[in-house]
Formats: sequence, C-alpha cells, structure tokens
Amino acid sequence: MDVLLFIAKRTLATIPLLIAISIASFAIIVAVPGDYVDAWIGQAMSMTGQSYEELMPQAEAMRRELGLDKSLPVQYLNWIQGIVFHGDFGLSFSQNRPVSEVIGLRLPRSIGLAVATLIIGQVIGIVLGIYAAVYQYKLGDTLATLIAFLGIVIPKFVMSLIILYFLAFVWHSPYIALFIRRSSCSRSISRLPKCGISSCIPGQFFSFQSGPDKPIQRA
Repeated sequence: MDVLLFIAKRTLATIPLLIAISIASFAIIVAVPGDYVDAWIGQAMSMTGQSYEELMPQAEAMRRELGLDKSLPVQYLNWIQGIVFHGDFGLSFSQNRPVSEVIGLRLPRSIGLAVATLIIGQVIGIVLGIYAAVYQYKLGDTLATLIAFLGIVIPKFVMSLIILYFLAFVWHSPYIALFIRRSSCSRSISRLPKCGISSCIPGQFFSFQSGPDKPIQRA
C-alpha cells in the first residue's frame, strides 16, 4: 500500500512539472521574432517577386487558419488541448505534416537505442562489479573501478563521438550510416578524419560501402 501511495504521489508531482515544461517550451517558441507566416512571406517574396502588400491578404488568412491571430494564452490553451485530448501536436511547418507523424517515425529507433544502451550499460557494470569484487584491492579492481568512474564522469555526447569515431574510422562499420550524416566533406572513408567528426553531423544522411578502402556513397 505504501508503494502504491508513493507511486501516486510521484505521478501527481509530475503534472505541475509537465505544465511548467510546456509553458517554457511555448515561451521559447513565441520568443523568436516573427512566426511561420512571416517566414512564409519572406520566401514568397523572394520566389514570386510579389510585394509585401500583395501577400498580406493570404498571410492574414493563414494566420486565422493556424490560430496565430489569437492572443498568446489562447494559442497555448489550444495547443495543450489538442495534445491532451486529441493527441494532436500540431503541424510541422518545416516538413508540412503532423508532428505526431514525425515523432512516430523516429520514436521506435530512439526507444531501441535507449533499451540497447540500458542493457549494455547494465551488463558492463555487473561484469566490472563482479571482477572488482573478486580481485579486490588488486590491479584489476583498480582498473575496473577506473573504467566505471570514467563511464560516469565523461559527458554522454563526448562518449558518443568517441564511439562514432571508432565505428567510422577504425572498425569501418557498414551500419554507421544510421548515425552519421553527410556534410561538405565528400571524401573517402580513409580521408574523413581530416574533416572532423563534428563536421559530419549536420546535413543529410550518407551511407558507407562495407570495407575500409571503399568510398562513401551518397544517399
């Protein structure tokens, strides 16, 4: 009974936290100067050559359709209502499709990575713990403890870049295309280290052919 009461209290405590996170997220979005319609006007002016005044009637219609003509509290309430009661996160302006669809495409892979990370971390931790206990106060114990502490203190993004480097440039994994994206560095895999890992993250996906001496194939 105490466990159920504890779970209920923790669950109720997350409600104000979620509300605060949603308000902060909404505030960050609206804090950016302009909105989607303003960005659309700029693109339409450059592509069609129409003036700002000529595009204003269509822009006002878009604002009414998207609810951007309402006050910020009303916009926030409409946004939260759609999420809570209808599972509607709105429309992705960049991809022109529902946000829930965009999330749904990436959620399985994210869950798979999270589960794999959890399992691998637990297995490595248990093995190192058993090894350190068996060889207590010996060199193996010190090394196992050192490795465990390094895994804790090293930032996750640094560790991911190190793993990414070994997958791409040392082991030449054919699955690296799932994680690395194409940049302006269109070189062979043996020359990619000169570009730097971080420069190969933004952009579109690219894929490798298997083997250390074969060039990158753009997707």
